[in-house]
Amino acid sequence: MSDPAAELSDRADHGPAGAWNGWLGLTATSFGRFGDYEGALSILKVVGEVLGEGPYGQAVRVYGPDNVNMLSKPMKGGDQAPLAVCGGTIPISIIDTLFGFTPQIFPDKKDSGAHSQSDYSSLLENPDVDRGFDGQLLNVPYQGQTFNIQSVKGEGLTITKVA
Repeated sequence: MSDPAAELSDRADHGPAGAWNGWLGLTATSFGRFGDYEGALSILKVVGEVLGEGPYGQAVRVYGPDNVNMLSKPMKGGDQAPLAVCGGTIPISIIDTLFGFTPQIFPDKKDSGAHSQSDYSSLLENPDVDRGFDGQLLNVPYQGQTFNIQSVKGEGLTITKVA
């Protein structure tokens, strides 16, 4: 609210009462791309707390303390869908940044699509890099198979095929 340009904003998706919700997931992804997985995780944890109150999307209306009167009415074109694509940036950040699951659509020589029974690590981006947390991403579908991905603090990522 202390931004001097905020009061001059006339956009429904950026203004004195809020900003584009897609930045949250994209910012976390950017932190991870620069190797700051701790920063990415920190952002996503805060986002998780907010999402515990319900979903959001781009340009949702902001209501005052009475939850009836809007602080600022939309200015251009009316409301936008509350589940806009912006919400997708968060799970994408979790899947491809924190858990490194970034299989190639058109595999290069490193990932020919043929994997040994136990080594699917080529489906992960930088699996040897410590993500700074213990966690699991379970039942990830890919090309008719299902995988579990585990992050071990101090070690990195492992991926296993679900039988």
